[in-house]
Amino acid sequence: MRVGTRRWEGIIFDCDGVLLDTEVCWTRAEEALFLSYGKVFTLEHKRRLLGTAGDAAGELLASALELPDHSSELLAELHELARREFATSSSATEGAIELLRELKGEVRIGLASNTPWALVEVALSRAQVGTDYFGAIVCADEMLRPKPAPDLYEEACSRLGVAASRSLVFEDSPTGVAAAKAAGLAVVGVPSMPGIRLNANWIFPTLADPKLHALLGLGHPD
Repeated sequence: MRVGTRRWEGIIFDCDGVLLDTEVCWTRAEEALFLSYGKVFTLEHKRRLLGTAGDAAGELLASALELPDHSSELLAELHELARREFATSSSATEGAIELLRELKGEVRIGLASNTPWALVEVALSRAQVGTDYFGAIVCADEMLRPKPAPDLYEEACSRLGVAASRSLVFEDSPTGVAAAKAAGLAVVGVPSMPGIRLNANWIFPTLADPKLHALLGLGHPD
């Protein structure tokens, strides 16, 4: 194990916006959903929805679309629209594959996503990111409480057999950062859209940033 990676027992990635460039897929799905109800999807809607899941996401949709008591139906519609987008447009973010290759065998790697597994599976497959990189994959539909609750990251650490205090998370949303910190993990912020402030320990523009690789004790990305 290289010197830099000895600092961490586990490294856990968020999926959408961090490993996979799927936020554009979510945006197209959200725009389509809003249009179907005669509404315009705005940047402010995007910022509010970024990183949310479950009841919180459904309630935001219901409020924005002025359809109270329809949160679960709207969320299901959004997920189906997103699944179609993922199946045709998902791709890895800049530097993601290279970083996973560098880390594999050096440290235990996990994936913790606020997106249901059925969608994550489609997106990973389309982006050609193999599940064999990950010693644990935890998705929102497995847990009672999605992010910003710490449950997903606590469960990921448990499955990996690593201490949260010696593990690192990559996140792109305030919701995800809050979840990781609540679980006791250090956080690298990789913002997936402008105007988002992340209360992370470190912030880098992409996973390909040489300074990030230096932090992890890895060589510069190819």
